[in-house]
Amino acid sequence: MVDKKINSILIIFILLTIVGICGCITIKDVDYEQYLKDSSFYRPSLTPTPTASIPGEQGTEPSGEIIPNEDGKTLDQAMEELEIQNSEGLLEAENMTIYQVMGTRVGIEGNADSWILGARQEGESILYSYDYYSGWNKMSWPGPLTEEEVNLETIISPEDLYRKNSAIISEKYRNSGVSYSDLFLKDGVYTVAIRDGSNITELKFKADTGELI
Repeated sequence: MVDKKINSILIIFILLTIVGICGCITIKDVDYEQYLKDSSFYRPSLTPTPTASIPGEQGTEPSGEIIPNEDGKTLDQAMEELEIQNSEGLLEAENMTIYQVMGTRVGIEGNADSWILGARQEGESILYSYDYYSGWNKMSWPGPLTEEEVNLETIISPEDLYRKNSAIISEKYRNSGVSYSDLFLKDGVYTVAIRDGSNITELKFKADTGELI
């Protein structure tokens, strides 16, 4: 009887170890708005477009082929547009310190429909949101931000992250029947969140190296 209990404990330990090594966890039956709130990214005034498995719109092709987000923008491209808007006096982005980043509907190549920055500027918490049609917009970020600064010069870019880990991300896309994910960056960690109905598969990577945690 004792041996069986020991064996059971060993099996559980091995499974937990494997999950830790894989850097992958699936959260079942979760409300996505609550998930975004728990991740410190959901704001009612922002109304983000979360990624979902919708056949014919956001899923994979019948052959299992992943659909690229050809209309999306990389974070680098979006940041270049932010610099242009700032230089033209259309948006004040001087002396900005970034603490959180989110990309919505991110394709396997790292292009996203929208990018969101949580930043501090002159002691105020600011939210910068970007999409292809309206460019960058600025508003107050209610609530706290994380404490660790994001330096985009010292971390791997989202497009390089997806490129480096394309095999495992593609596998999870196919398993969930989707072609897109949401991307979160805070506290030195990238989280790729892949939705399959009410289930979310998370892949976590070191922001500086892009290695799976």
